[in-house]
Amino acid sequence: MAFNHTILYMPVDIPKFHMKQELIADFHKEFTPHTAQAFESQRLLKTTKNYATSEPRDDLTESQIAVIDYVNKYLPFSDLINIKLHHMRRQGSIHIDMVEPEANPELYQHNKENEPCGYRMVIQGSRHGDLAIITDDQVIKMPVLPEDTDWYNISHTGTPHGNTRYVDDRYILFCHGRMDIEKQKALVKQSYNKYKDVPGAIVHRQEHTYTDDWKSEDAS
Repeated sequence: MAFNHTILYMPVDIPKFHMKQELIADFHKEFTPHTAQAFESQRLLKTTKNYATSEPRDDLTESQIAVIDYVNKYLPFSDLINIKLHHMRRQGSIHIDMVEPEANPELYQHNKENEPCGYRMVIQGSRHGDLAIITDDQVIKMPVLPEDTDWYNISHTGTPHGNTRYVDDRYILFCHGRMDIEKQKALVKQSYNKYKDVPGAIVHRQEHTYTDDWKSEDAS
């Protein structure tokens, strides 16, 4: 298994977006996703079916146009499928983001082969303690988002995660698309190398080690 496929969460090494407060001011609730009932949401791309490629809406504000241009510049997508803003409305349950793989099996396989590819920007909200990740070995981790980035990346097809509590000022930019494979590999590697030594910044599929148990038994 490639090292990137062992990652459930990691910060992303790209510059910060400069119009976050404008995004919040321009936000208005359009719908509550049936797969993410904890959020009220606003789409920035046109609605499609079965995870089809999309394009920006015609009625976007200046800040919304700017963030799509920014995503196209800094994130390794070849095609955009869904970009939306999420604002918390209640505490959420544990879930995986691509909940309907049967709607587009080819895209699901493409995303799975290029994980982690679930790029998310914290527009506003806490950098630690509000997001929980559950690893394959059932360890609950609350990752840390370093101050020098607003972006994290999760496995879009395989990271069980959820909010630990209701926080009414939390806004997230959710991005989903097809990957430019070489650019994706490069950004994941660059980000991993930058943040691998930051405590709590990267969550792997396997986080529990039996040597921890042995140490605990030796100490007792």
